[in-house]
Amino acid sequence: MSKFSILAAVFTLFLILETVFPLRKTIEPKVRRIARNLTMAIVSGIIARFSAVLIVLWAAEFTAENKFGVLHVFGAFSWPPFLLLAIELVALDYLIYHWHRFNHVVPFLWRFHQPHHLDHELDASTALRFHFFEIVLSGCFRTACILAIGFSLEAVLLFEVLVTGAAIFHHSNFNLPLWFENSIGTLLITPRRHWVHHRPTKELTDSCYGTVLTIWDRLHKTLKPLETDLQKIVGVSNDNTEAAASRKPDDLREALLSPFARSL
Repeated sequence: MSKFSILAAVFTLFLILETVFPLRKTIEPKVRRIARNLTMAIVSGIIARFSAVLIVLWAAEFTAENKFGVLHVFGAFSWPPFLLLAIELVALDYLIYHWHRFNHVVPFLWRFHQPHHLDHELDASTALRFHFFEIVLSGCFRTACILAIGFSLEAVLLFEVLVTGAAIFHHSNFNLPLWFENSIGTLLITPRRHWVHHRPTKELTDSCYGTVLTIWDRLHKTLKPLETDLQKIVGVSNDNTEAAASRKPDDLREALLSPFARSL
């Protein structure tokens, strides 16, 4: 089964679950939001296919053929395959934690990550809503990580499926029982946990950076408590202010073009 088929099935599953068992009441019509977010995803996907994907695949093949990177230096590919794969996946998740954090604290990166946070609702489609240039920059970061560490192509491809599936899950508006979410939330990022990250308050937006595991937020003290009032506003403003009252409507054209309009 292809990566696209797996993720399409995961997306459809959580789209159904969040419709039948919604966590929060939504204001904007769901069909319009999904159409806007999927349009961004399609644009980013097409550009990524001819840029980020190619350089990431090249890097993985280069390190394998030339035995390049830290893992090769330490002879890690002679270790038991499942142990090595587990180490690679955990390491990739840790690196993605830092990449996500960089996107919030580095102004140049934030301008291209901000369109993801302009969504004023949260559902499974938000997980696919990323600016195409952020995807390109992410591809460059992952390429550097692959060249430095020497990740295998198998680990890179599997992680892409896991990280996207995890993002669909924790962005979804699926109402898991609170006791269950608290239980798995000790290990995994959940919808209520990630909802905090999409609040407009900078202290909260700049927290909870994890994608799969919560351990990195705990380690770096960026984890925030779950909030119980899930009807509070989410989404930052288009003009980089945090006051919810000053937000403009979420607009696809502005989300795609505004990052380039700001002075470097």
